[in-house]
Amino acid sequence: MSYQMNLVNIEKSYGVKFLFSGLSMGIEKGDKIGVIGPNGSGKSTLLKIISGTEIPEKGKVNRIKNLVCYYLEQNPVFERGLLIKNIISSSIESSLEKNHGREGDIRKFAGLSGFNEYDEQSVDELSGGMKKRLALGCAMMSLPDILLLDEPTNHLDLEGIEWLENILIHSDMTFVCVTHDREFLNNAAKRIIEISPVYPGSHFIADGDFDFFSREKTLFLENQSEKVQILENKMKREDSWLSRSPKARTTKARFRVDSAEKLREKLNDTRVRNNANFFPEIEFEATCRKTKRLITAEHISKSFEEKKVFSDLSIVLKKNDRFSIIGKNGSGKTTLIDILTKKNQPDKGKISHVENLKIVYFDQHRSLLDKSKTPKEILAPESDSVIVKNRGIHIISWLKRFGIDKDQINQPVKSLSGGEQARILMADLVRRPCDIIFLDEPTNDLDIPTIEMLENSVAEFDGCIVSVTHDRYFAKSISSQFLCLNGDGSWGIFHDLSQWKKIIKNESVKKRKKKSSSQKIVKEKAPQKKLSYKYQYELDNIESKILEAEKRAAELEEKISEPENIKNQEKYAKTCIELKDCLEKVENLYERWDYLESLGK
Repeated sequence: MSYQMNLVNIEKSYGVKFLFSGLSMGIEKGDKIGVIGPNGSGKSTLLKIISGTEIPEKGKVNRIKNLVCYYLEQNPVFERGLLIKNIISSSIESSLEKNHGREGDIRKFAGLSGFNEYDEQSVDELSGGMKKRLALGCAMMSLPDILLLDEPTNHLDLEGIEWLENILIHSDMTFVCVTHDREFLNNAAKRIIEISPVYPGSHFIADGDFDFFSREKTLFLENQSEKVQILENKMKREDSWLSRSPKARTTKARFRVDSAEKLREKLNDTRVRNNANFFPEIEFEATCRKTKRLITAEHISKSFEEKKVFSDLSIVLKKNDRFSIIGKNGSGKTTLIDILTKKNQPDKGKISHVENLKIVYFDQHRSLLDKSKTPKEILAPESDSVIVKNRGIHIISWLKRFGIDKDQINQPVKSLSGGEQARILMADLVRRPCDIIFLDEPTNDLDIPTIEMLENSVAEFDGCIVSVTHDRYFAKSISSQFLCLNGDGSWGIFHDLSQWKKIIKNESVKKRKKKSSSQKIVKEKAPQKKLSYKYQYELDNIESKILEAEKRAAELEEKISEPENIKNQEKYAKTCIELKDCLEKVENLYERWDYLESLGK
């Protein structure tokens, strides 16, 4: 491997706000780096320093000659009215000009994006998730030396997140990615950097995935806490010596006085860092209802015009149930929550609530917040105290638990960040006694410490939890059952996400085989324009390559389930990697087939 960039002792702050100092790291070709940290800690700033759009106040940034970085911001914007085909064509042409001799790589990423040069659809018609996928595809088509991604999984559904993961895992692309998606970091990252005031210099680096990083972080923070105790004991001895008013006339005495002051400064700095890591437990308040059945859905169905969202769905939500509703964007997850809470009605079937059911609903758009009001007007309009479990807590103390500064208490909610708005809504909702909590994309805009605080809170809740989330780590940590909507009216309940993924994969294989047979008929009947010898030869032989790749994928799927393979972890992991590569090859071949046939139309 060769270094593409070195950051040497860089420091950055904004006004009086310190972000990080003494940060040194090298980026080698093929590195896969995840960046995490609390909201506002400087993660995006670090990406901009790497990209060259911002300059550190101290330190050096050394780059190899002609290094190309591509920075994809959190919410990419396309010019209104543009057609997808024009966006893809422009990206391909621009990359071809800069990357001579790499047309195959460029068109590979174009195919993997799921879009093509013949798509007449306007970008304005795309969902937020599909716009993000298009932007990611264009970024990868540019073949940068370092790809810089700021919250790339935002707006993507589970399929989109795993699509991005597979590309990043199986390519040699170098990337640095800011994200709060811990499952993504476990699967795709090989090094984790956290920017946070709990560390010396406000940063901590570990080579490994997120779970490895978490273990290293825990060990470091435990040692730092023990260090405080050691420093406090040492400081007591020095204070005792200083209290005897030693004369500082001798060099030895002056040196000890100076050392004591340095020790005091070191102790104070360590205490400040430890306090920055303090997150108290927040408890959702249950009603202590004895009834087990809370909501019953009997044979409910819902459609929008021609599109079936779900059909003949029956489910009983009971006390202490933990459900996650998952599915693609547009599959009807939020619609189902609206029906279960009786905000909307099913086309068919019946919804029954137990008498006097108490519901708390954390919606993804934070619509329950009056954003024209201030946090104080929302939480404590008549006084300075927030009522929690029938007792008053000063509003500053209450909001501090949720990471809201006292200076923000009288600011309009609309002026605060998305993460801050989410935490204010949480601060309001946890005060309300309830039987069931509905969480609709609760991790959007939240940093990892706040997500972990939310996980701990719902785990202790003595009631029912129903969540809609694309955060697989969150879903796995709080859920025991998964209600999966497939977007075509069908649905299923599973105890493990892998069960659902296996069914989806089998359905995908069936669709590919159906597509293969239907495309064969079309190919035999449809008159085509004359292609070049090279393209025609490739088109004539591509079907046999697809059949061969699909056959190999089927063999590997059988091999994975063999007992002797499962027992041998090394062999099992190798087979899984080969299967992933094989399935990716099949998808690439189908994309290439579509492209070649479009040339002949």
